[in-house]
Formats: sequence, C-alpha cells, structure tokens
Amino acid sequence: MEIIKSVLFFVLLITVVIGVHEWGHYIAARLCGVGVKRFSIGFGKPVLKGVDKNGTVWALGWLPVGGFVEMLSANECDESDKEKAFESKSFLQKSFISLAGPVMNLVLGFVLFFIIGGMAVSVLGPYVNVRDNSMAQQLNIPNKAKIIKINGTDINSYSQISDELLAAAGSPHVDITYSPFGSKKEYVVSADLSSIMFDVKKEGPSSKMGFEPVKIVPVNQLAKVVSGSPAEKAGLKAGDVIKEVQGVKVGDWDEVGAAITLIRSKHDAGAEQESGASFTVAVYRSNVDSIINLTVEIPQKGASVGIYPTLLNNEPELRRPLERSIGGVLSFAYEQTASSATMFYGVMKKMILGDVSINLIAGPVTVAMASGDSASYGIGPFLFLMAMVSLSVCFFNLLPVPMLDGGQFLMHTYEAVVGQRPSEMALKIAVAVSLAFIIAMTGLGLFNDFSNFVSNL
Repeated sequence: MEIIKSVLFFVLLITVVIGVHEWGHYIAARLCGVGVKRFSIGFGKPVLKGVDKNGTVWALGWLPVGGFVEMLSANECDESDKEKAFESKSFLQKSFISLAGPVMNLVLGFVLFFIIGGMAVSVLGPYVNVRDNSMAQQLNIPNKAKIIKINGTDINSYSQISDELLAAAGSPHVDITYSPFGSKKEYVVSADLSSIMFDVKKEGPSSKMGFEPVKIVPVNQLAKVVSGSPAEKAGLKAGDVIKEVQGVKVGDWDEVGAAITLIRSKHDAGAEQESGASFTVAVYRSNVDSIINLTVEIPQKGASVGIYPTLLNNEPELRRPLERSIGGVLSFAYEQTASSATMFYGVMKKMILGDVSINLIAGPVTVAMASGDSASYGIGPFLFLMAMVSLSVCFFNLLPVPMLDGGQFLMHTYEAVVGQRPSEMALKIAVAVSLAFIIAMTGLGLFNDFSNFVSNL
C-alpha cells in the first residue's frame, strides 16, 4: 500500500512540475508565432492522446519522468509557413522560448512557497541546542544559542543554518556569529569544515555540526488545572510535579499521559458505567516540600482529566512568527526561493570540488519515496517537496549544457554574436558531451537509489 501511495504522489508531483515546465516552452512558442507539433508529458506509448484545433498533438506517456515540446523546424515546412519555424525567429524570441520552461518552474516554486507561507503560523527560529562531543561543543557554542550569521549571511530560521553550512562545505574558515539566549552580546567562532564530507541523506549539515533544534518539551509539572475538572476536585494545583500515577513512577509528561490513558482504557473497556472509578497520583508540592497523595475520579468518555503540562523552551522568540499579510508571505516565498537557488548552485560547485558527497543526487525512486512520505505528513510538506523539485528542475535546466535550456540559450547567444550557427561538427560534439552528462547524472541517481534500497534492507 505504501508503494502504491508513493507512486501515485510521485506521478502527481512529476506531472505538475514537468507539465508547468513544458507549458512554459509551449506558451512562449505560441506567443512568438512558432508552430507546435507535439506537447508531451512522459515518454513511451501514450496513455492519453488528442489533437487540438491548431494541429498540436497533446500526449501523456506511460513513463512520467520527463516531457518535451516539439516545434516546427525550417526543413519541415513549405515556403508559406517559413515564419512559423523556430529557426526563423529573432535572438530574443528564441531565447524567450528556451528560457520560458525554467522560468515557469521558478514561478511554480515561488507560488508554492507563497501558499505554504499562507498556511504556516511560524517556523523554527535560528536557535540551537548542542550535542556533547560535537564540533559545535568544541567551539563553545552554548545550548539555546541564537545563530545570527554564517560567513556574513544573516540567518533567519533553523533550516537556513543547514543551507549555509552546506554552501560553506570544504572551507577551512567558516565564521559563525551567535549570541547566548537572552543576551544581546555577539560572539564569532571559526569552524574548519575542510575535512568534513556532508552527506545529507545520512545526516544533515546542522546535525553533523552537532546542532539540534530547540524543541518544546512538556514536563510533568502542571502549568494549569481546569476549573471544575476531576483534577481540581481532587486537589491538584498548578505547580504540582506528578511523581506517580496509580503507584507507577513517571519521569516526564509522556509517561504521565501514557499511564492515565492506560487506566482510562481499562476502565472504559471493563466498566458498565462511565464514571465513579478513580486513580491515585502522588505529587510534589514545593510550598509544603512534601509528597501528597491524591485520588482523581476518572471522567466520562471524551472528557478531560483537566491538567496541562509546563512547556520548556516555549519562549516566543524561539519561533519566528510569519506575518500573515501579503507582504509577509511574499517575503517568506522570496527567502525560500533565493535560499534554494544559493544552495543548489553551491552544492553543485561543492560536488565538483569533492566537498559534498555525490550521494546527494537523487533518482526517481528516492523522489517517489519522498513524495509518499511527505504526503503522509500533510499538504504542507508535500507542497514543499514539489516546490523544491520544481526549483531543482529550473536550476538544473539552466546549466550551460547544450541539450538543456541553458545550453540552448548559449547557442542562441553565440549565433547572435558570431552571425551564424556553430558548425555541424561542433554541434555533434556538444550534443554527445551533453548526452553523456545527462546519462551520467541519471545513472548516478539510479545508482544512489539502488544503494539506498540495499542499505535499508
């Protein structure tokens, strides 16, 4: 069932991302008066196919891992239709058509981040806890420290810490500016990342450094007791620390909740009446400095015992509230999009230099599993993954590789400057090199998929 879910959400994600990319090329071609012979999402034998009034064939292939827009070329049309050929268009028009696909992926990513920003209330602020025996501890960064800058770049959220550390991979001097929690004083420490190989599939850059997010932790000290509830009637008060439930020692709030849930489930399953039974709690009360034993009546089904825990790390500044205004959400979308671009090209550079593991390159299986996993957590995580995939498609296609959109733009530029197309031999070499690059990247992604599958057996 999990595999089916992953496949379905993968198909949905890829269809949207590739469809938007190819639609960008298509609509730009139509605006420039270029004839479009075929618009296809996916490869292989079409499972859906139709022809519109302009003679364009619309097809959905059974293998949803790519797509293409086939335009009318000069050697396929007679003299009367020459103006509809792609080759007949100006430099600006051809460049517009070539770059429209990546631009639409950029727009899709931005729009998805805008939607996510409108749904979210807050994001984790740039505060960190530090693991023992980690690089961060060796740098004397304290728990709950606020990371202010990394190599001069302002840090606004916890996720941005990983992005900037990944971009700085391989550097012997990475300046980290921080301030202790509640203090305005800033300190700068220098981390040596020259010998660290980041492999985010195994461990994120923040975790590799020894950073962990400062999470809200409920403890077994009561913050509130609801008026009129069974807990208040039993004598429980805010500030009480629950030590035992029905004679069983409890050390944290999870254990308190589990113990009460077990008692209630046994009572509800075995008793005819819904109330009247009770359980005991032992609490420590500081003002009397002693353990007090109290008896709490089990409430009716659906009703609460009436106790709320004290929350550690619940200070408002640990979470960065998102402005729900249009301006605030636009700012969030811009930050996420710009950060993704910086991270993508930074990681590509680091891979070439050997500072970041090539295991980062994901194949279709990894993306499919991530699609299913993200959808399990809700619409927000799935849209976030779709935004990241869309932006990756945008940035990858802008690489100066002849078979990609960025390479096509370079060829149009060369033609405009020199006054003629590259020679047939040069084109053949360029196509061969770019094809080898794309095959290598695809093969590496599939190899990484297989390696991850084997390692998880």
